[in-house]
Amino acid sequence: MKIHRWLFVVIFAGMFSGCASGLVGKLPEVPDKNNASEIIIIRPYNYMASGTSAYVSFDNNDVLAIRVVQYAKFLAPAGNHAIGVRYPGFPINNMEMVLTPKMKYYFGVSVGFSNFSLIPKTEAEALPYIETSNYMPLEPPK
Repeated sequence: MKIHRWLFVVIFAGMFSGCASGLVGKLPEVPDKNNASEIIIIRPYNYMASGTSAYVSFDNNDVLAIRVVQYAKFLAPAGNHAIGVRYPGFPINNMEMVLTPKMKYYFGVSVGFSNFSLIPKTEAEALPYIETSNYMPLEPPK
């Protein structure tokens, strides 16, 4: 009977691991919103890892957790930055980039064998996914 209880605890914990969605850290500080870039993260449906949140980071700090068929956006200061994504408990898969003021940057979350990755997209490539996804507002906890 003890084995059954232990198995139940393991299965129950597994069902709820990686279920976070929304803001999980601090949004980047943007001193001048008129000189900021907009980052749009899209997570299309994919059966692989669909039960796991993808944790998106900015300058090596987790910002948000996103689930399948969701998209989120946030402002970021212009300049040199690292944007990345990871499975919970794994290292961040970063990409270095230079953000230009007043530009929009679209990224799709792609599922790999051992980690997520961000794929840059054009606005034309991103819009069909945005139109069929749920917007996830990023609001600080109250």
